[in-house]
Amino acid sequence: MKNILIFATLVLLGQYALAVDYSNPNDSIYTPTESTNRCDEFLANSKAECQEYNRQAAEAGCIGLTEEALAILKDKKLVAGCIFKDFKLQFTFTCKCGCFHPSTDILTSTGQTSVDKIVAAPDMYEVHAFTAEGQYSNLFNDVYDVTRGDNLEPLVAISAGGRDVKVTASHPVLVLAQGDSDITVVKAKDLDPALHQLVLAGGDAVVIDSLDKNVPYYGRVYNFSTGTEESDMADHIVSANGLLMGDLYLQNTLGKEAAAIQARQ
Repeated sequence: MKNILIFATLVLLGQYALAVDYSNPNDSIYTPTESTNRCDEFLANSKAECQEYNRQAAEAGCIGLTEEALAILKDKKLVAGCIFKDFKLQFTFTCKCGCFHPSTDILTSTGQTSVDKIVAAPDMYEVHAFTAEGQYSNLFNDVYDVTRGDNLEPLVAISAGGRDVKVTASHPVLVLAQGDSDITVVKAKDLDPALHQLVLAGGDAVVIDSLDKNVPYYGRVYNFSTGTEESDMADHIVSANGLLMGDLYLQNTLGKEAAAIQARQ
């Protein structure tokens, strides 16, 4: 009888615990947060998926997670979701924020277009595609998923080849690593001027002139997916202020790999 009462209490409390609003310093694990707002600010495979996970988390009583566990997730800039399965609460997903600064211009079929305009009206734009070698393709890709949200951490400011761009620490950047002839992808926070060259739209490699991984910025950031989930990784390359970067899909791929490693640890 006692166990039944505890579970009923968790479910009841869970109705008021959709997610933890880490962007609000006055929030606590007992404060409700609209799932639609969380989905704007954190990444899942799709907004609908994020909303569904939040709904399940509320019904299952995520309030049962310990404050210590939530503090660890908060420190990693992660949000928790859970479902009641096999008679216990289990994590189902983590969503991580990471995007472009609003000053970023993306190369589209109509020319350079600010990323916030693309996110505001994705059906109106096609993004210029590139080959795996960073060369211009004759194709343009649709935008099929977008995200926007308030930034929670310092940005990484990159300057190379006369181009400047600001992105969040987890954003994928195309590089040529020292001693490697193939383009690879690293997170912005892992860039090293001694080891990496950046890639210009068109495929030319350029040295990193300056790199600041601690630029204060507490405003909106944006991202989007291009190509399709079934397409080659090359279809997820975009030109951001003339430097080649990954899109939202590629960023989510890197984020899931990192989250899986953290979970194992």
